Amino acid sequence: MRLNRYIAQSGHCSRRKADELIAGGQVLVNGRPVLELGSVVDPTDDRVVVEGKRLKLDTARVYVLLYKPRGVVTTLSDPQGRPTVASLVELGRRVVPVGRLDLESSGALLLTDDGDLCNRLLHPSSQLAKDYLVLLDRALTDAELERFRRGIRVEGKTTLPAEIEAVGRSRKHARYHIVLREGRNRQIRRMMAVLGIKVRRLSRKRFGGIGLEGLEPGQWRFLGQKEIEQLRKMASRAAAAAKSGPRKTSPGKGGHDA
Repeated sequence: MRLNRYIAQSGHCSRRKADELIAGGQVLVNGRPVLELGSVVDPTDDRVVVEGKRLKLDTARVYVLLYKPRGVVTTLSDPQGRPTVASLVELGRRVVPVGRLDLESSGALLLTDDGDLCNRLLHPSSQLAKDYLVLLDRALTDAELERFRRGIRVEGKTTLPAEIEAVGRSRKHARYHIVLREGRNRQIRRMMAVLGIKVRRLSRKRFGGIGLEGLEPGQWRFLGQKEIEQLRKMASRAAAAAKSGPRKTSPGKGGHDA
């Protein structure tokens, strides 16, 4: 196993931070400093110490579904002191969000300490389905609906085909069910902005087929074994697709941020 992966899976920090610690001489393997980023370790035999702390792998991974409320940032800490998803899910171990929901968005957010699964689900080849309910300041025309379904050019790149269906409207607002299979930063808001439409409210109802049933904003639950296996199958398909060749479309820096 790669050393940076071992450190990340132990829950000590992210892989990127692990690389920084390795390069900075803060990682010892069997009592000796290791500076090479591509180094590998045997999880069963090697003794890994990072910043003076011995690490151990906990093979029992944690998978949590959070109903993120509006006004909460999808980060583990915030320099502005705003509430974070980490403050809502306190497990005594480090879990990270799989993708993001922006500050004013709510809904289904997966958190886990399974770094491999997280990376695979965020890969463009996963085409993981995310279901949203959005409230707009007006209804889309038939031509605009067709543009949305075919793909809209946003910041020089055309989005993947998306699903959109009207679910209700009034004189001032219109509601739509939208399904995306990519994860650009603030994607729905930016697609609607191209059409001259303002998103009044956005909530993600399902993530990879896993829904929020039984949860209120701010509440969370552990995933069931069937749900975990469902995500692993999606991740495996993404890994196989990635090996077969790169795709031209890439996610935004935020990943799964609508």
